[in-house]
Amino acid sequence: MPENKTQTNKIKKLINNLQNDPNEEDSYQILEISRENPKQLINHIPILIEIIDSAPWIVKNDISIAVTNLTIKYPNQITPNLPELIETMEKGKTVRTNTLKILSNISETNPNTLEKYLPEIKKNLNQNDLETQIHTTKIIAEISKEKPEKTKNLIKKLPSLQTDTDQLKKNTTKIIKNTSNQNPEKIIQHTDNLINQINHKDDEIRIDTMHTISNIAKHNPKHLTHYTKQIIEKLNDERWRVRANTASTINNISKENPEKLIQHTNKIIDILNEESWVIQAEAAQTLKNIAKHKPQKLTNQIDKLIPELTNQSISVRKEIIKTIKHITNESPQTTKPHTKKITKLIDDEYNEIQLDAARTLKKLGHTKPLKKLDKIDQQRL
Repeated sequence: MPENKTQTNKIKKLINNLQNDPNEEDSYQILEISRENPKQLINHIPILIEIIDSAPWIVKNDISIAVTNLTIKYPNQITPNLPELIETMEKGKTVRTNTLKILSNISETNPNTLEKYLPEIKKNLNQNDLETQIHTTKIIAEISKEKPEKTKNLIKKLPSLQTDTDQLKKNTTKIIKNTSNQNPEKIIQHTDNLINQINHKDDEIRIDTMHTISNIAKHNPKHLTHYTKQIIEKLNDERWRVRANTASTINNISKENPEKLIQHTNKIIDILNEESWVIQAEAAQTLKNIAKHKPQKLTNQIDKLIPELTNQSISVRKEIIKTIKHITNESPQTTKPHTKKITKLIDDEYNEIQLDAARTLKKLGHTKPLKKLDKIDQQRL
């Protein structure tokens, strides 16, 4: 008899035995097959789940681990049996943990299939054991990635961010981040804990944390002014996405409370040297907001700002010329030595940059080369 057929018959016999007389010898053999050759068990998934539902404890444990092993390899093969699988969460701590692990694996590739079972899944947030909390928050995190509106009301029920378990902290942070994309007002209550983990050693936690803080800043920048000093330090983070979200946060704070950033202008100017134009543009806009509020605070930085008039990014040039315009309005003698470089912007490809350069030069008393812009300027004004 061919080896494959022999193995198939063996599996059928084992499963038949487990259905009629559940015993740990047969369940252990199924467990071993799931580790060595899980594909051979795919067609038996419905029966295996039935066995979990009715067998003695040790058999439940073996079979639920076997199904977990199957899910790791073939998560989509489990989804047709989700209703029966969900019911096994009521069969004790060990089975519940393994079932949640199965659902966690499914959530990585097909979270949408678990949406309808969220009411049953979220009940496990009330469980105290760590494994249950880790798997439950992982599932919710994956669902919230695509459907944050489905999980936004769970925010108050989440485990504390103060946990010492990195995986639980990572999952919870991700749920909060995903919720903040659409409902930042829901997560303001977590601000203190988020600030406390912006220096976490785990890159993913730091990235998700600063992403969340950036979303809070868009919604309610005043709420973050108390934390400006801690936030500014993240401009030096080794990860680009942390720095980018930090720059965005600072920019949003500067729109309503620029005075909170005046003492940090040196650090903000330093990130004009970032490789990323996104970060450069956020820094440039922040400096413009500071200059609009207190232009005299940037007069001694003019030599660092002028070179950015030739920045390759339109967004950076646009904000820097506005910054220099505000400085000129307050202190024309500061920018007068740089008239030649400002004049070059009259030929910039971007109309708004041309106009701000023209207005700056007019303040400095240079009107002759600007006649061609007068008509456009008047229309804009």
